[in-house]
Amino acid sequence: MAFNLMGGRIPALTSRVAMLRSGRQLLATGVTSSSYRLATAHTFTTNVVSGNRGSEEGTGPHRPRLVIFDKDGTLICFHSMWSPWAEETAARLVQSSGLSVTDKIFKVLGYCSTSRKCHVGALAELPHPVIQERMTEMLVGEGLSLGTAKKCVTSGWVTIPEDISANTTVTIGDVPGMLKKLHKAGVLTAICTSDCRANTEDFLLRYQMSHLVDFVLCGNDKENVPKPAADNAYLLCEQASVAPHEAVVIGDTPADTGMGFNAKLGMTFGVLTGVGVESDLYEADFIVETVHDAVDNVLRCTQGLPVDEGTVKRVRPPPPTDRPKSTGLLRKSGGKLKSASRSISTLADRVF
Repeated sequence: MAFNLMGGRIPALTSRVAMLRSGRQLLATGVTSSSYRLATAHTFTTNVVSGNRGSEEGTGPHRPRLVIFDKDGTLICFHSMWSPWAEETAARLVQSSGLSVTDKIFKVLGYCSTSRKCHVGALAELPHPVIQERMTEMLVGEGLSLGTAKKCVTSGWVTIPEDISANTTVTIGDVPGMLKKLHKAGVLTAICTSDCRANTEDFLLRYQMSHLVDFVLCGNDKENVPKPAADNAYLLCEQASVAPHEAVVIGDTPADTGMGFNAKLGMTFGVLTGVGVESDLYEADFIVETVHDAVDNVLRCTQGLPVDEGTVKRVRPPPPTDRPKSTGLLRKSGGKLKSASRSISTLADRVF
């Protein structure tokens, strides 16, 4: 269940169909034409952002009204939090199963024990229930019965222990101050994370940020459809009463940037503080070093100013000829394949 931390629990939409229909209706409002122009697909000019994107003639330019943040790797250091967890979880699963499968556990998670860092993979992109299913499949492949494998995973799986969360969670810069700047500018904020709700709310309380985040959607919430599907972005836009082209997503994985791309949000920023490198984040409109660079540019856009080319490492280039149709690890929900690909529009059709 998504939460409005300023006003309690967000009412669920009557059905997923209703939510997707509302998302399509919002998308239909002004996503086909734009006077925001990018000089070229590869270089900035002082007119990267100008004019009126997607609004009806005479109503004035749209401005960013909602920023959707990923959590781990974007707002907090992914490795400081999840590397200890990966090692502890592996030890517990080895103990519960009686099998010497540490390396295979790390492979499922997407964790490198040599560098003690996670890379793009299950732990970085998928909700824990899905990772548990994959871990169960691995144990079955090692000879355990399905029932025994499930019991081993259940008994060996823990959320972030209190000592790890308290001692190793490190925010990326002054996150509370950054959120305050957005609120001062009249921009709503949301977190969309694959992590569970308990960990997410603990993080917000620990850093006294609950009042600074308007909406939260977590990996174990009933309404969650795993990124990079567009569903979560549509749901958050619906709850915030903004059109998708008035929303921005900021994240560090292909799942994050893929969600922004698939939902045709106004801007999608990839940040390099988490597990993704530039080549992983090719569905982002802009690549920047940190979430603060992204937010600074969002604030510029609220004032009708262009994106600051000095802070941007890369603008999304035309797709490679061998570009896969979709990114991320999960495109399925309820047994039906989520449509995650669409024809590539020019960046001028998508940027504020």
